[in-house]
Amino acid sequence: MYLLQGLFFAVNKSSTFDESNHIAAGISAWHTFDFRIYPQNPPLARMIETGPVMLIFRPPLPRKDGWRNGRAITLINDIAAACPGRFHTLVVAVRLTTALLMAVFLVLLTLDVSRVAGMFAGTLCGLLFASQPILIAHGSLVTVDALAACFFYLADPGISLF
Repeated sequence: MYLLQGLFFAVNKSSTFDESNHIAAGISAWHTFDFRIYPQNPPLARMIETGPVMLIFRPPLPRKDGWRNGRAITLINDIAAACPGRFHTLVVAVRLTTALLMAVFLVLLTLDVSRVAGMFAGTLCGLLFASQPILIAHGSLVTVDALAACFFYLADPGISLF
């Protein structure tokens, strides 16, 4: 159910104001390994989100003023102009990557809680996660928020050892 809600949200909602910045930063990072575009957060989440798009769509990186000056909004406009008619498909593909990664996070978290605290607790944890509106919304958008939560969980082995 969580994955279906996320997929529906990813396909049917218009872009948020900062999704294009994250997409531009991910595409730029893959092309150049230069992280000047939208440097407020580390690039790993953006690179993971845009990785499948880089393999399937191979969007170009116009090295115009937007890229040279580190302006994400100008760069994403250049990328959209270089991919006429395919930009919405590109956004949806990046969103689907995020939704699938969050679904995997849901399964891992549910299994881990089940192992530590029992099947009832694991099922309850999974249901609470899957019905949380903020996780449904952020788990289907191109941002670093949801993936950061997943990374923090996976990075701390002590979470599952208590």
